Amino acid sequence: MNVSYTKVGDYLMSDLKLKKGKQYNIGKYGLLKLMYLKEHNRGLYTVLLMKEQLNSYLYDVEKLVNDKTNELIFCWMKKKMLMKNLKMIIKCYG
Repeated sequence: MNVSYTKVGDYLMSDLKLKKGKQYNIGKYGLLKLMYLKEHNRGLYTVLLMKEQLNSYLYDVEKLVNDKTNELIFCWMKKKMLMKNLKMIIKCYG
């Protein structure tokens, strides 16, 4: 890999640039995972950052947690409706 440099004043600055890849919007859970990686798993954070996979990794975490949260909410609502219907049946026949 050849790295080129540009002279800025008395310093040589590398001309490194990120590849143009798909960028995802990260929400609450992706940001929480980012904070966790920075504080508790610096190695994985650095590897993902260097391979330019951090954004897609955080997006996958965000999507997974949102899907699980929606599934839990749906199960909770279903259970609540069943309990409500059961109470109505008990009132009618009890």
